[in-house]
Order: sequence, then C-alpha cells, then structure tokens
Amino acid sequence: MQKKYLLLTALLFLTILLCFAISCGNNAKENNPSQQPENEQELEFSLKNGSYAVTGYHGNSSSVIIPDKKDGIPVTEISDDAFRDAQNIVSLTLPDTLRIIGSGTFYGCSALTDLTLPDGIMLAGGVFSNCPKLSEVICDGTLRSSSSNFTNTALYNNEDNWENGALYI
Repeated sequence: MQKKYLLLTALLFLTILLCFAISCGNNAKENNPSQQPENEQELEFSLKNGSYAVTGYHGNSSSVIIPDKKDGIPVTEISDDAFRDAQNIVSLTLPDTLRIIGSGTFYGCSALTDLTLPDGIMLAGGVFSNCPKLSEVICDGTLRSSSSNFTNTALYNNEDNWENGALYI
C-alpha cells in the first residue's frame, strides 16, 4: 500500500511539474522581446496625456519602425531631439497615429534618404535639418511645417522643389 501511495504522489508531482513547465514556456514566449515590433527595445517611451511619446533612441539599426501602439496605447508624438545625430538610420517608418514630431528630432541623421509622413502631422522646428541625403518626403495629406524643417537636405537644396519661394514636398 505504501508503494502505491509513493507512486501516486510521484505521478502527481510530475504532472504538476509538467503543467508548470508548459505554463512558464508560454509566458516566456509572450514576454520575449524578439516578439515585440522591430526596434521597440531600442526606443524610449514616456506616457503623456493618455498616449505615448518616443523620447529617445539607443540603437544602431539602419531601419527604424515606430510602432503605432505600445501596450495597447497609441504612440502620437516623437519628442524633441529623440533621434538627434542617429547616423545609422537610412529608412524610417512612422505610424498613422503620429501627430507631432518635436524640434530637432531627426537633426543630423546623415544617412536618412526618404520617408513618408502621416496625414495631419505637425513638425516643430528643424526636425529633419542637416540630413544631407534626405531627398524624398511623401505626405499623404495635410502637413503643418515650415521649410526650416528641411534645411541642409537634398530635398531643400534641389531647385526643382522650390516655387515662388516655397518648398514643395
């Protein structure tokens, strides 16, 4: 009788241990940073007025994707100087949820070549200044900006992009 009790206890223990191992394996997959959107681990975020702002970047990627949400909350802003002098960035993907890009945010991103801005975006001063390879900007709607956001870029320096003193994107 004692052997049966010992055997049942061992089987119960192994069953519990197996269930625990399976549960931990599923949680590890859900919390694995590689399952997050690309580059998110290189971005710093701050919660502001019910939405997230990207406040910094600490990476070396040539392609950066700003997610549309973090923890289910929209990303609506990139703060001043968040990507300043990030010289490895060649391509940049911005979400449609983005509404504001702060002053000097991408200043000095010398490898950046082109980007698409979301509709209704507002650019503060000098956002893309000193990005000499930036030659194409596409905006699928309304853009609130001044030409100072693009000084010392290929786009700004191309005479074909100017008409009557205004820079056309």
